[in-house]
Amino acid sequence: MLAALIFIPLALSVMGGATPVADNNATASTLEKRATQFGQATWFNVGLGACGEMDVNSDLVVALTPAFFGPGFPGPRCNQGVTIRNTQNGQVAHGVVRDKCPGCAASGLDLSPALFLQLTPSLDTGVIPIAWFFDNDGP
Repeated sequence: MLAALIFIPLALSVMGGATPVADNNATASTLEKRATQFGQATWFNVGLGACGEMDVNSDLVVALTPAFFGPGFPGPRCNQGVTIRNTQNGQVAHGVVRDKCPGCAASGLDLSPALFLQLTPSLDTGVIPIAWFFDNDGP
């Protein structure tokens, strides 16, 4: 009986030690990199982007909403890799943040024609449903 009285509190204290602890070193930006966003992709004719670089339509360029792009010039997301999946057909493509899209929906992306065509067979599609996330190491 005495052994049971000692064992039960000891067992409960060991089980209580498995409680997850918040990682105080994690920042919003590191967590955001791992978060998959869902939205729509459109395409645009590229040129001089908000990152200050000149691109052409054959480059694999991504334009982000101002909220994702961030403040300042160049924005903190400039040249960051993005992985994009067309949720309708499963096609996956990789692009690089080079511009800002003020008219995009909350989790939407604007893509260069070349990048858009990696996800769907025609620019005439216009809008495609996507899932996307920031790459840790770029494209």
